Amino acid sequence: MPTRDPHLALGLERALDLAERSAFPAADPLDPGRRVGLEPERLVFGGARAGSAGPMGRPPLGGPGGLLAALAAAGERGLPPPTGGLESPHIDLPQGGSLTFEPGGQVEHSTAVHPGLSAALDDCAAVDAALERAFAGPGWSQAFLGLDPWSSPETVPQQLLAPRYPAMARYLALRGPAGAWMMRLSASLQVNLDLGPGSCGAERARLGYLLSPALTAIFSTSPELPGQTRRHSRRARVWQTLDPTRSGFPRRLLEAPGEPLPRAYARAALEADVLLLRDGAGGARPGRPGRRFADWIAAADPELGFPTEEDLRYHLSTLFFEVRCRGFLELRAVDALPPPWRAAAAGLIAGLLLDDRARGLALERLEPTLRELPERWWLAADLGLSLPGMAAEARFLFETAREGLSRLGTGFVRREHADCLDRFEERFTARGLAPADLLRPWLNDAPERALEWARTGRACPEGQPDLARALD
Repeated sequence: MPTRDPHLALGLERALDLAERSAFPAADPLDPGRRVGLEPERLVFGGARAGSAGPMGRPPLGGPGGLLAALAAAGERGLPPPTGGLESPHIDLPQGGSLTFEPGGQVEHSTAVHPGLSAALDDCAAVDAALERAFAGPGWSQAFLGLDPWSSPETVPQQLLAPRYPAMARYLALRGPAGAWMMRLSASLQVNLDLGPGSCGAERARLGYLLSPALTAIFSTSPELPGQTRRHSRRARVWQTLDPTRSGFPRRLLEAPGEPLPRAYARAALEADVLLLRDGAGGARPGRPGRRFADWIAAADPELGFPTEEDLRYHLSTLFFEVRCRGFLELRAVDALPPPWRAAAAGLIAGLLLDDRARGLALERLEPTLRELPERWWLAADLGLSLPGMAAEARFLFETAREGLSRLGTGFVRREHADCLDRFEERFTARGLAPADLLRPWLNDAPERALEWARTGRACPEGQPDLARALD
């Protein structure tokens, strides 16, 4: 909590050191750093009506007909009951990891940390199946889409009651409408990887940033509705317009490319605006756009005083760069993907970052694009693989990742998961397509097909358009 004693306040240099060590702590030089965690998020819908312009709606979190009640009733079928109420609802899973909930009712599964990619994917599959059973009674569908295409912040209210969420919503509203869309309507697949020994962490993080445009283009599942723009990832556009001080890319990465990444990340953290200020009573109020954490160090808040180490740690948790450095790497560029295709995105990322040779080749190929990174990310959200040069870049990344995965070995990733890269590339990337291209024509005309693909990765068999027949 903040302090009014300037002698107990956090100084700038100490804050930089703490931020750097929090993001990039010292690693065991003998540990290859190949642990993996996955965080698949999903939207939940009440079903679809044939011939309608959208599904039957999103169930609420609370109340007798809400998500938490359904999950509590499903406890005997493989899931412990939720705890925490609407303040901080969560389910601690017996195999490790947890289920948590976003302000719009999105369900996030955070796996345990696993020694390899296949173990993490198996963990996801078990939870996917348990949620399918839990949602079968009410007739709900899990939907792995980057952004809810049928709803708006006006139709999906903010539902979490913990003080941080209304305060976060108020701060982000000062920046524009993107905050409400992010909090209530978006879903992603986050891939978490070890830093690795020595300088590996900085190299892995740097490559993660450079990969963001390609990951956005290749795996987009949040297209614009038919008749609007041809945008492939509306979710990426939400993050692009959210808050430039804490989303996208650390400014120092672009402006001082020769600065060591751990220090650049720490400087970017202190240059980010303060999102939330907490008091000693558990409350929170929004910060003010334009007031950086470094400004708070220099001049006390009139009501709360100076920041402490605890305030810095909390501030670091409110940064949402495309790669969050948290003692491990959290890559955030991928739209939510249905289970059969999850291994393609996670395998591409792991094969490129964790294998030394693959990482070196990818860095060599992508490093010249560093200065153009924000623009390429923006264009990738709009144009997908039709962005000039992106299709060739994607082919290179798939080939390099496959080779990287083969060197990581079957103990890290089983054959069926490694082969998912081939299947995804064949069905989508090699044709210059992303899943968004498959989904777009269905969003208005056949939402039941869109929901089926978003749940299972397969199209409905009846009346498939030519594109769906080719890809399914």
